[in-house]
Amino acid sequence: MDGRLLQLVLVAGLAVGASGCRTSQDQPLPDATLPKPGERAGWMSKGSSQKFGPPKEAVVERAPRGKPGQPLKPETEAAFADTEVEAAFSEGKPAVERDALLDSARQKYQKALKQDPKCTPALAGLAKLYSKIGDRERASQIYAEALRQSPKHIASTSGFLTGPGGEGTTISAAGARAIPATDQHRVIKAFLSEHQ
Repeated sequence: MDGRLLQLVLVAGLAVGASGCRTSQDQPLPDATLPKPGERAGWMSKGSSQKFGPPKEAVVERAPRGKPGQPLKPETEAAFADTEVEAAFSEGKPAVERDALLDSARQKYQKALKQDPKCTPALAGLAKLYSKIGDRERASQIYAEALRQSPKHIASTSGFLTGPGGEGTTISAAGARAIPATDQHRVIKAFLSEHQ
């Protein structure tokens, strides 16, 4: 008898589960609220029987600001400029828009350098910008200035600067041998001596 009761309970449970349970969230929207082909969707669409308002304002907490009227920090200006350079070279960007973004980035880098002439991110970013647009001479001058300001920030946009023993893309074998192998700053000194 116990087996039959258990079997009956299982069958009843499966029947209830198979029939499904639908809530109001599962119900499809009435056709009147769906946009018709060719219409814009959203709260501005015409012809919907249910009107939606604009999205409610979200509560946004702002980070503490500096004093009103103070310029951004040079590093912040450089970071914004980096973003504009990246956006300028994104795929499918029209030439006019690309040029406007690059000019805006250049101005931001220059503004940062006006505030702090030793701002390494601004120097490196400006050099990278000139390198990307093909002005190699100006880029190398600015890279050299960045290296004089902060030699620890030597970086390459296309591979390693040096390889085993300090020789590589940017340092010749003769340049590397000119500095004693025991000098802990051998690579930096060799790089600077070849690119000044």
